[in-house]
Amino acid sequence: MSVTTARKSSILIVDDAPENLDILKGALKADYIVRIANSGRLALRIAAHVPAPDLILLDIMMPDMDGYEVMRQLRANQATRDIPVIFVTAMSEVIDELKGLSLGAVDYITKPFSVPIIQARVRTHLALREAQAIVQAQAEQLLHERDLIEEVILQMRDASDFDGRRIRHISSSVDKTNGDVLFAAFTPDGRQIVLIGDIAGHGPAAAVSIPLISQTFYDISRQGGSAAGLLAELNAVMFSKLPAMIYMPYCLVEISADRRGLTLWNGGLPGSVLIESDGRRTPFTSTTFPLGVSADIFLDGSGSQFADLADGARLWLFTDGLTELPDVSGRHLGMKGIIGIISKFGPADDLSAIWPQLVDYHGGEDFPDDITLVELRR
Repeated sequence: MSVTTARKSSILIVDDAPENLDILKGALKADYIVRIANSGRLALRIAAHVPAPDLILLDIMMPDMDGYEVMRQLRANQATRDIPVIFVTAMSEVIDELKGLSLGAVDYITKPFSVPIIQARVRTHLALREAQAIVQAQAEQLLHERDLIEEVILQMRDASDFDGRRIRHISSSVDKTNGDVLFAAFTPDGRQIVLIGDIAGHGPAAAVSIPLISQTFYDISRQGGSAAGLLAELNAVMFSKLPAMIYMPYCLVEISADRRGLTLWNGGLPGSVLIESDGRRTPFTSTTFPLGVSADIFLDGSGSQFADLADGARLWLFTDGLTELPDVSGRHLGMKGIIGIISKFGPADDLSAIWPQLVDYHGGEDFPDDITLVELRR
């Protein structure tokens, strides 16, 4: 039978007075591995040696290099910056204690010191260090698991059903798993149905719902169901199968088979706009609730908006990551700013040329939210 012995923690005691080193070593050697240094320079060499000490007891008043400078150099070295340090010193003024704590010390004990106090403080800070190590390991494990979940979700987000005829779109994602969605399909009778949505939140918690929404959208579209029926089913699926905090502001468009008219539902997105070839604009604001917030939405078929589609007309859809894009002063781009940008782009222009304008407006590429912009042509 094997017996596992817990590793003893290692303490480095730094003091130029031999009597202090003897007292502290005698107080701690029964429970810890104790190393000593009688100068700051020696302490720095020992601290940087692997394995590093788990805790340092550091005197301040030492010749050549005082404890403050030792502390500065410990914090400046990647290998030693996280070692907890307790100052043990005869300097008892408040200003001295504040200086030590401001440099990163975890505690401050004045001389003449009490051995039981030293032992208690050492136990406390070693326990805190162990707890921090456990939390850090758990955080790293959670990040690893998040990465795995994101990879699974990305594999599940199969875009093979997406029918991009008469559509152009660009997008930017804050996380690897974009919370914005875009689905497009043609029904057997020739109608085009397009759904753009912004699932509440970011990361795996929001993105894990996307395969469910995608399957529902494409199954009903292939079956030739109506857009109103599709919305009712999407809402029912999200409300019944997803947690309450997962909902989706959306815009759904159904274009008739002859492409002369459209029906649009907007539930919580900032707005959409139809731009005619002569520059006329027809906005579509939100008229109903996001998907997944209530079981009663769409039971009466309300919330639809209608428009004719003339030659050269283009419908623009976008998520709130675009309208709420801030400039350096915090001012949002807004509907007016978006319309001002997209109005300059003709059917033959490269849509990706919009990105430099957004980057210039925001002052960088670190957009704070997912962005999706869609152009539907007649």
